[in-house]
Amino acid sequence: MISHRTGLHFIPILICILMMLALIISYTLAVSHDHISVAFPYISDTGTWVPESCVFGQLLNLIATLSGFCAYVWHKQALVRLPFGSRIRLRRCTHLALVSGLTSAFGTSLVANFQETAVWSIHLTGAALLYGCGLIYMALVTRISYHYGSSKLCILRILICLLSTLSAILIPSTGTVARFMYDGTNIRRWKPTDQGYAYHVVSSFSEWFLAFCFLLFFCTVVTELKDYTVRAVKIEHRWIKLNEVQVAV
Repeated sequence: MISHRTGLHFIPILICILMMLALIISYTLAVSHDHISVAFPYISDTGTWVPESCVFGQLLNLIATLSGFCAYVWHKQALVRLPFGSRIRLRRCTHLALVSGLTSAFGTSLVANFQETAVWSIHLTGAALLYGCGLIYMALVTRISYHYGSSKLCILRILICLLSTLSAILIPSTGTVARFMYDGTNIRRWKPTDQGYAYHVVSSFSEWFLAFCFLLFFCTVVTELKDYTVRAVKIEHRWIKLNEVQVAV
């Protein structure tokens, strides 16, 4: 049970903390076990091999769960804060934002549980859902919050969305070129002398920067959820009301 005095802003804060822990711990373990190159590895490469994959997967699963819950509570508070009589289209956008947020969270769980060396196709699908639906979610949240939030917050979110979109375009485009040009023996241990190294650096840096943009966007949600709380879920038997009516008669 969550205390009625506890604001829901702890959810995005916890997501940010777990995200930083996942990135730092998995990178440190991967480098210490000589599984990746020190400079410019992909995020997925830092969580591919044991033991870092165990920590990376567990933390990402927690992040996926909290992200889905965060999308749900943001959706609820947005419906409350939208001006009375607002257009149906705007309210539909809040529902679409919820769907895209939950889908992005599901993609996070796929990335966590299907390493790129195990089931590449599912891992790639999860990454596409995570980043693609995540970008859609950020864009919709930015559009919706424009109608009730501060102009400074809206401008910040627009900037984050633009930078995130640019990074999302650079990741696959430069990454594909780098893979085709690569002439080394271990693609997770790039060296400056490898063909396509410059493209790899742009691609991997863009992925890390996109993760930072996601983290920063969650930080902007903190101010919106700090004054909202959740009551304990009430559980009752489905026939209880019918029995009460029969007793009254």
